[in-house]
Amino acid sequence: MSQKISRLNYQISITNSSELKEKFFSPNFCSNNNLYWKLCVKPTVDEESYGVFIIPVPGPDEINWRNRSKLFIKLYAKEISGQTYNLYNNAFHVPADTSITKAYGCAEAFEKSSLRNGILLIGVTFENFENEEHTHYNNNNDDNVPLDYIPKNLVNAWKDHLYNFQPVDIEFIVKDKTFYACSSIISKRSSYFANVLSGNWAESTNNNIKIETDEILLPLSDNDLSTKIEKIEKSNYQIKHRIEITDFTPDIFAIMLEYLYTNQVNWINKDDESITIGLFCLADRYLLSDLRERAKMRIFSELNITNVSEIMFGLVPKYEDLKDPILNFMIKNFEQVSETQGFKYILSKSSDYYKFNDMMSELLSEYFKFQKGSNRKTNNVKVQSELNI
Repeated sequence: MSQKISRLNYQISITNSSELKEKFFSPNFCSNNNLYWKLCVKPTVDEESYGVFIIPVPGPDEINWRNRSKLFIKLYAKEISGQTYNLYNNAFHVPADTSITKAYGCAEAFEKSSLRNGILLIGVTFENFENEEHTHYNNNNDDNVPLDYIPKNLVNAWKDHLYNFQPVDIEFIVKDKTFYACSSIISKRSSYFANVLSGNWAESTNNNIKIETDEILLPLSDNDLSTKIEKIEKSNYQIKHRIEITDFTPDIFAIMLEYLYTNQVNWINKDDESITIGLFCLADRYLLSDLRERAKMRIFSELNITNVSEIMFGLVPKYEDLKDPILNFMIKNFEQVSETQGFKYILSKSSDYYKFNDMMSELLSEYFKFQKGSNRKTNNVKVQSELNI
């Protein structure tokens, strides 16, 4: 029986990282075999550095790391501020007889002066050897979300569907495409749709229309969830809810349905173009906080000279939590960004962009401050060099 490495990753994000003055703990999270943990970021006494630790959350019978010693643990810290900066990366293995009360990590993982006040990511990767037949892998590179991590609401949705089978009863009309889904799944995965389907909001139309058809489109496929839609022959379905979606494209909506059914996300469309921004807006619209957070991190990681202008002026005024990393990137790369066609197009169509004048004023103000600070640092270096001669 062959052996494979099973890998699981967990990370948290901390905004305004350079202002962190107290210990920060992540929520408890679970690795394989129901082992619970939490991450900790701790400033040193002089507040010049930060420590990073992995802390076991022991079960009632745990007295040492015996079960956890099978894991190879890698702690890391990085910051997103225009681009990704690696701050700390270290792997270790804990002996089995180590007391369960002991945390592992580094007391001075990185210096405070290395931070740029962006988004600090603290994470851990677990690896262990397991039998191939018991190991599952996430092969679609979905932002380090492992396939064996299944949200509780998804488990409950499918369990309820198993014991209280309900055929498709929702029809989504998205521009020129129609999708069908089960309210038993959708309502447990999304509080927004739970309210819509309960009739509390006006977006739902109760039809009770009987559909007799040979083909019904579902947001699932047999092989590739991102490119195909499974065609299942069904008949005599009772459509209880018909919902029309006018502000998103069918391909992006289909990816959202796949996420609701599977928790997996494909960030690239059939033309190899990123649909991250569309998924972020859609997740925000339908209160899918997990998908929204994953999409937000993707937006930061995909940021470049070409796309930053549209994100800055098109998205940031509507979504405040995007602002700091995007603004920092614009400031540090303003000379290059201002020469792009995207930036020039926005200038020519400035009246089409919400709060354009406010955003541009803030951008220029922060850019001039940045330039002034850079010049001061350059002058200080020159003076120091002269004194040392």
